[in-house]
Amino acid sequence: MVRLGRWTLLLALVLIVAGLLGGFGMMIAGVANPLPLLGLVPLGFVLGFAGLAMVVLHGPRGDESPRSDDPDAPPR
Repeated sequence: MVRLGRWTLLLALVLIVAGLLGGFGMMIAGVANPLPLLGLVPLGFVLGFAGLAMVVLHGPRGDESPRSDDPDAPPR
């Protein structure tokens, strides 16, 4: 699931960059309707948020600090 989340983040980045560069490039060039490319930006944002949630929720956990009542815990 983490791998899918990373691929989703990468896809989101590609969509956002393509939407921004293509959409604003079309606007500067004077194309009448740049909205299809600019519409990729919110889609990329939503996919990026979903990918980030997948990576965070399913990623490996860090080592938790030992409890203070654990006799095998090293002294602090």
